[in-house]
Amino acid sequence: MQKTAYSAIFFDDKNNVLSLYRALHPEDTEVTAENITIVTLKQNIYRGIHNDLGFMVNNRLIVLVEAQSTWTYNVIPRMLSYLVHTYNAYISSNKLNKYGTETIPLPVPELYLMYSGDSDGIPSEISLAGDFFGLRFPDQISIDLRVKVLCTGLTENDVISQMIEFWHIYDSVITQKGRTRDAVHEIIQLCRKKNILIGFIEKEEVFDIMWAMMSDEEDLAIAREADIREAREETRKEYEEVLKQEREANERAREEERKDKLNRIFQNIRSIEKRFHIDRNQTMDILNIPQNERELYLAMD
Repeated sequence: MQKTAYSAIFFDDKNNVLSLYRALHPEDTEVTAENITIVTLKQNIYRGIHNDLGFMVNNRLIVLVEAQSTWTYNVIPRMLSYLVHTYNAYISSNKLNKYGTETIPLPVPELYLMYSGDSDGIPSEISLAGDFFGLRFPDQISIDLRVKVLCTGLTENDVISQMIEFWHIYDSVITQKGRTRDAVHEIIQLCRKKNILIGFIEKEEVFDIMWAMMSDEEDLAIAREADIREAREETRKEYEEVLKQEREANERAREEERKDKLNRIFQNIRSIEKRFHIDRNQTMDILNIPQNERELYLAMD
């Protein structure tokens, strides 16, 4: 959550998005902030689906960027979902007819993962076909999606390297000091010292922004713990209810079995009574019925 929130704030400024684009495409010197449209998916609009950053350049290029510090290939299907939703939004906002006969114009996609974890052994590119389908049957794979992995900047001190270094600082300080006001102060001081994201760090309100987000993270962590405890309690109650139902079912089965046994013995008693014209006590003597069970058969008719 934290990286999504910080990325959303930092890249809410189109000049920062432009800096990122220029780091990715240094050959394109003509693009300005006015040529960029931010198309990041917002959670309240897309029913829980939200990404770190999406932007479009002159309606010809869609760039999606995710930031994470824990390595997982599952970013690939997530980005596939983000791309589909982004294209749907683009088609809708431009009133394009995807059911018509004419080919609709779509911006070319570029997908990036800014990875701030241990980069040892991390590939420079990952793909849906290669990492999920294993290229076992390349002729049968109908779709692929490639994500470029950025563990460092493409040029010295570009916005990519600064963002990744910011996450290194953030994760290190939080690990040492937790989500505290002192941690916020230290993150800001270290970023100033290393000249990291100065345009963002030097904002007057940056401390309040970072502290508010850390507090939100703590609240979310507490809420998650409460949800986990509640789920465990519900699971425990459900398990106990299942055991109770099993016990009751077993008891009913035993009771049915007992009644069936009594009925079979009683039918034998009646058969002997009728055949030899003797009373029930004599019959039960013949059958060696225990004394403590005889009252049951005497009461039956």
